[in-house]
Amino acid sequence: DCDDGDASTVYDMDCDGVLTSDDCHDGDASMPLADGDCDGVLTLDDCDDGDALSTVVAEDADCDGVLTLDDCDDGDASTVYDMDCDGVLTAEDCDDGDALSIAVADDGDCDGVPTAEDCDDGDARMPLGDMDCDGVPTVDDCDDSDASTVTDMNCDGRTDYLAVHGGLMTRIEAQTFEMGCTPRAPSCQTDESPAHFVTLTNDFYIGETEVTQGEYVAMMGWNPSGFGTCGSDCPVEGTSWDMAAAFANAVSDSEGLERCYTCTGSDVSVNCAIEATYGCDGYRLPTEAEWEAAARCGEDTLYSGSSEVDEVAWHSGNSGDITHAVASKASNECGLFDMGGNVWEWGQDWLDEGYYSSSPSIDPVGPGARTSRVVRGGSAWVGPEDCRVESRSGSVPWGRTHTIGFRLARTAPDGPDDHMEFDTGGPDDDEGEGDGP
Repeated sequence: DCDDGDASTVYDMDCDGVLTSDDCHDGDASMPLADGDCDGVLTLDDCDDGDALSTVVAEDADCDGVLTLDDCDDGDASTVYDMDCDGVLTAEDCDDGDALSIAVADDGDCDGVPTAEDCDDGDARMPLGDMDCDGVPTVDDCDDSDASTVTDMNCDGRTDYLAVHGGLMTRIEAQTFEMGCTPRAPSCQTDESPAHFVTLTNDFYIGETEVTQGEYVAMMGWNPSGFGTCGSDCPVEGTSWDMAAAFANAVSDSEGLERCYTCTGSDVSVNCAIEATYGCDGYRLPTEAEWEAAARCGEDTLYSGSSEVDEVAWHSGNSGDITHAVASKASNECGLFDMGGNVWEWGQDWLDEGYYSSSPSIDPVGPGARTSRVVRGGSAWVGPEDCRVESRSGSVPWGRTHTIGFRLARTAPDGPDDHMEFDTGGPDDDEGEGDGP
């Protein structure tokens, strides 16, 4: 009895101060309070000393609940699970059963695309990534190695402009064609002659349709059209040449491309001048030669796409003197709609009725500054004779009328390097000049 003067004291066989009933080692006085739950682990080292079945020190050195065998840092009880010991916590590890798996630093959204190649590493919904980081997922990108490639969502060779709003453009190849009143025409106006061969050295894109009211509102925030009730799929009209140029700049800005015009003012008071034509990589109006090449599309029919005007054009004989939704008549062979009728379309060039007699044969850009800009294609208020592919007219560039709209063009970005700058070379040169009245 370690306390033989106290009859109430219960046995303490090894006299270590722990009653025999509580001492797992009552024969060893060197282990006071040695093992509270008698599981063979000293209380000091036991993560759960009230449970004889608790994890022993050899199994969980840092008492974090992860067995030493599985614990990549068994000296730090704050470490959360890292089942495959690859340095990425289990909660953040895309494959925690494989120590060679992509770590969180390499694949932030666990979509299987390394961060270095993933343009949206916070969105696991892009499992195929976007290899050229042009905003088009690899699965939809026809050229996923070139981030400068214009979007072609359906891989049909047509670039999409205003992709959010549905505008489409068709690629027209560089070519030589006969421009003006060809021998096929039953009659010719003086400004359509002489017929002459023109060579365009650049592939270019041109709008599949006239720019619609919906596209214009989406880009510019308002609708200048006199036929606003016609609907968002009808051509925008009531636009001056300057307003059309400003719209082209806005589209270029939206895609991070070079502006083709210098503009001041806004809305109906905007005033624009041409910076460059074939040499500009942004959006612009088509030159008169580009417009006619696209309208003809390798054919010599009276109207764009047909010898029968009613098949392809809204004119005074069938329109009811109102505009109609674009692409509601047949297209030409290049997939272009309303190249005749509906609304006249602004061109890039100044209008000179005698220009064809002296027009350059390669990449013409029109004469120096004149009174009017070219408009082509006819409208819903003129007869079939003005809807012919060679028909020409013009209007003062600041003028606004419900009969004139426009479509966009763009020099193909992968075309030849010898683009020509817009340069009329004379005292009437409008480079840097405004087009005000």
